[in-house]
Amino acid sequence: MFAYLPVLQVRIQFALAFMLTFPRSNDPMFNRKAVFSLYTGLAEYAWWWERDLKRKIKAVQKGAR
Repeated sequence: MFAYLPVLQVRIQFALAFMLTFPRSNDPMFNRKAVFSLYTGLAEYAWWWERDLKRKIKAVQKGAR
């Protein structure tokens, strides 16, 4: 469960960035929830991708020894 905390932290940071970037809009074409989900989803994906990349690099370094 605690392995998920950094992801949650990243999602919260992106959520705050989103709220500051896009203040409440009266434009009906602007789907706030969709953009919010996109922001947090991208943040989470980037976190998992970076974690996976670090693991692969460590594995390659271990194999090179």
